[in-house]
Amino acid sequence: MSNEYSITSGTVFQGISRKCSKRLEALSAPVQMVEGYQLARQGRRGDEFGVILDGEVDVFVDDRLVSTIGPGDHYGEVALLAEQGTGVGPRSATLVARTTVTASVMGIREFEAAVREFPELAERLELSRARAVAAAVGAD
Repeated sequence: MSNEYSITSGTVFQGISRKCSKRLEALSAPVQMVEGYQLARQGRRGDEFGVILDGEVDVFVDDRLVSTIGPGDHYGEVALLAEQGTGVGPRSATLVARTTVTASVMGIREFEAAVREFPELAERLELSRARAVAAAVGAD
């Protein structure tokens, strides 16, 4: 699978090792979602991480549209890192497919395995989580 169509096409993964890239690709799978599909609901338990490969997703915080994300953007790290090891962190936003969306997705077990095996992923994703939380707070 080429990077153009895999989870490693996410901007957060630019510059990772080839070994890490291959492992992430093995742990993830492409998923297609129709327009209007709710990828995540604010406040609910987070159980997956994904990178958008095609399409657009609207991001809502407290039912207010705060941004639209697309190819190369990722979602899910905030909840999964919030309670790493327990997988019960709440979603910080609601995500709704604005168009038909294809994403490369990994479940919580795969996410935790990747972060354990490649600590540099945790560092990259933690920085991304901090930015997402700051953006959500700034949206108030």
